[in-house]
Amino acid sequence: MRLLTYSSFGRKTHVVFKKRKSHPRRGSNGYPTEVVVNMLKSALRQGQQIILNVLEANPQGLTLQELRQAAGVGPHEQGQFGRRVRELRAWYNLPCIKKNGKYVYILKGEKPNNDGFDPEPISPTQAARIRNRDGYRCQSCGKTPGEDGVKLHIDHKIPRSWGGSREDSNLWTLCSECNEGKKNLFASYDAEQMKQLMKYQSVHKRIAELLHMYQGQWVDSDLIEFVANAVDWQQDWQKRLRELRYPVIGLDIESRRAKRGTRFISQYKLNNWVVLPNDPSAASRHYEQERAKANRSKKP
Repeated sequence: MRLLTYSSFGRKTHVVFKKRKSHPRRGSNGYPTEVVVNMLKSALRQGQQIILNVLEANPQGLTLQELRQAAGVGPHEQGQFGRRVRELRAWYNLPCIKKNGKYVYILKGEKPNNDGFDPEPISPTQAARIRNRDGYRCQSCGKTPGEDGVKLHIDHKIPRSWGGSREDSNLWTLCSECNEGKKNLFASYDAEQMKQLMKYQSVHKRIAELLHMYQGQWVDSDLIEFVANAVDWQQDWQKRLRELRYPVIGLDIESRRAKRGTRFISQYKLNNWVVLPNDPSAASRHYEQERAKANRSKKP
């Protein structure tokens, strides 16, 4: 007999079943896949059925804040609520889409024949190729196994859940510490929202839409830097952010320094939203050119 534990809204649900000797389909833990899926879905519904009921009653979609209010979630539960909503995506088609300037969750039914997430692993050959390309060095901190005794991992730059590919260009070498830090940073962000965000080719739009997702909330510079560099490397992503404040674009973005553990980090907060120009880069360059002309004309 084996005991499978699933935590839901702070309560642990224990599912007990006997491992069979043979079954046509098995998960990575050796249990029959259909049994695991059905038992976990049953346990999940015990804590999250209220969320499903609220979404079914509001087919037009609800923002996360509206969903919290409708579900009657207390202040002590808000920290876990967003993650519980995202967990439903393992079994339900629950996209988060931009609608009338807001990001809303829309329930579109159960996923058919869902076996949970089982992404294809990186092959040993591909992993060796990436480590060799990166010089057997962590691409974040620069440490190596030989010089610093670190263990290296092959990681997706853009997470698979955010729409990242398995191509070599989306893989890099990280040490255990940097890899864990990256996972912890991204764990609290909505995968479906981030997947949509990564579709923007414009770095200005990626940064602006990220801040728009969390309008009125402070966003760490680490995440902004990652989003800015996700599609094409930016030598000065902070300048791209400053350009969003230009009058020709018009975003009101605050900044501050905040202590995070033993270090200080920069954070940014969006206070308003406007429709962005079709080409923010061109708009920014034109504004700078006109500003330079005006400054030259003022000189004696």
